[in-house]
Amino acid sequence: LYKMNELSYISDDEYNDAISKVDKGLKFSKGDVSSKKNDNNYSYHTDALLNEVINDISDSKGISKEFATNYIEMAGLTIYSTQNKDIQKSIENEFSKGTYNIPSKLNPSTHTQAAMVVIDHKTGEVRGCVGGIGEKTPRCFNRAIQATRQTGSSSKPIAVLLPAIDKKLITSSSIYKDEKAVFDDGTEEGYSPDNYNNYLGNITIRRAVESSQNIPFVKIMEQITPKTSINYMKKLGISTLTDIDNNINLALGGLDTGISPLELAAAYATIANDGKYIEPTFYTKVENRLAKTVVKSTQSNQKVFSKEVAFIVKSLLTEPVVGKNGTATYCKIKDIDVAAKTGTTNDEFDRWLCGFTPYYTAVTWFGFDKNETIEFNRKNPSGLIWSNVMKNIHNGLEAQKFEKPYRVESAQICTRSGLLADVSCTENYTEYYLKGTVPKKTCVNHEAIIVDTPITREDGFEQ
Repeated sequence: LYKMNELSYISDDEYNDAISKVDKGLKFSKGDVSSKKNDNNYSYHTDALLNEVINDISDSKGISKEFATNYIEMAGLTIYSTQNKDIQKSIENEFSKGTYNIPSKLNPSTHTQAAMVVIDHKTGEVRGCVGGIGEKTPRCFNRAIQATRQTGSSSKPIAVLLPAIDKKLITSSSIYKDEKAVFDDGTEEGYSPDNYNNYLGNITIRRAVESSQNIPFVKIMEQITPKTSINYMKKLGISTLTDIDNNINLALGGLDTGISPLELAAAYATIANDGKYIEPTFYTKVENRLAKTVVKSTQSNQKVFSKEVAFIVKSLLTEPVVGKNGTATYCKIKDIDVAAKTGTTNDEFDRWLCGFTPYYTAVTWFGFDKNETIEFNRKNPSGLIWSNVMKNIHNGLEAQKFEKPYRVESAQICTRSGLLADVSCTENYTEYYLKGTVPKKTCVNHEAIIVDTPITREDGFEQ
């Protein structure tokens, strides 16, 4: 106390008051030193919060993580969480359903697992988080933040669509030929991906997104290059990419180590937040017993792309939900716009549903900890979890649509040719364009133009 007063950490009055209390005698109660640490079984969200607070206190105070952990457990701190108890409860209730607990055929003592993250994309604050199926134990492995998994097609929007649209290499009406193809990946045999669905021939980007056709996305990756894609993904908060990922199969989520649900959710939240990335957080601040702030959450943020680019990607990602061939039609929410993308890896080891509304961004992963084919009645379990949770937490919220920026242009496009629809064209769609990329030519008798690589010109968009 004397040294604290000498160094002006406490005033003379505080010093004298403390000394008088010491002189009167301090009362102690006998504690149980044999009790285990961390015996409180908090929610997965609170577990993630504690990890984040421990790291931040360790970094800001220059102390070890072990010391920071002891400090948090004994100092009587008040931690302000970003958790929304209703959202957290909704996720937990969905994860408790027995239908998602499927025993492994390879190891009957284990079962399927899952993870889900819900973010308020306007603030980057995580509102709900669950990192496993089954009975939770204190501070256990949290798959929502600690597991990195192969993403499959769920990474197409951030690895392919965003870079290509932002650089004006494609529009949503660009035509690509969806057919069996072999791509140069540096190996002798080449890279020959298959479609999850049938090959469709000449299709627009919008149609490719709708049913998640693979070939057009690999062709686009050839244009933008994997290096450019990686640069964008890193700006979106993806921290687990390696040199091995600098490969054309990055287009379809063929990754070296994979991506965590939290980082994938933050990347999708950037689209929902009009192109601004905000680092996700589980708390806002920590106070001591005197209500003085010990540490605050400091979230990195940056503008990665324009709100115009974000809107066009949002528009494309509504197609899996509203399109007649959509892979996520069960995710519709009445009177609220929904953007979503499914993901399935080889042999159906991993299933994903990533998406957002004007209110929240959410990502769900489902699979086995050790790779094993998922058998779930020909349905996407991640999609069902996502849909049930998001419909529940949006119940009672006002109708909301994605807002189109005034600098985005629109035009009626022939879906067969990707050109401007003429008066007799019945097979068309309203497309949205960055300024200067609306096609100049007009469809004549729906004649599709066979093209693999569109070219961007200063005076407009040419096939």
